[in-house]
Amino acid sequence: MSKQQVEIFMPPNRLKAKVGGEGGLDLNAVKRAEAAIEELKGEFSDWITADVESLVSAHDIYKIDPNLENLGVLYRSAHDLKGQATTFEFPLVARVASSLCRMTDEDGEGKAAPAPLLRHSA
Repeated sequence: MSKQQVEIFMPPNRLKAKVGGEGGLDLNAVKRAEAAIEELKGEFSDWITADVESLVSAHDIYKIDPNLENLGVLYRSAHDLKGQATTFEFPLVARVASSLCRMTDEDGEGKAAPAPLLRHSA
């Protein structure tokens, strides 16, 4: 049995040239983004009210007509709320919305959490 030779080829990393310069993170841009988020936190109470109303409405519609389309609307409402709460550092809201997302996410067979569990979640 003969031994085979293996050659390893490492392509050049051209990402740095495409990004431009030395790359890296612009800390000033990060600080400006953090400051903008701090300013928007005051408006979050209005946004969360609208997001919760949207979630309750989606839940009510799903209770009346539990189909995949309405389940998707319920999922997206919970997902939006989760994203907003995470961004503006409301961990309890984010955690509850995340749980609801997991319950309403289709598992590939179009099945969601049992209806009684969904009824008590929103």
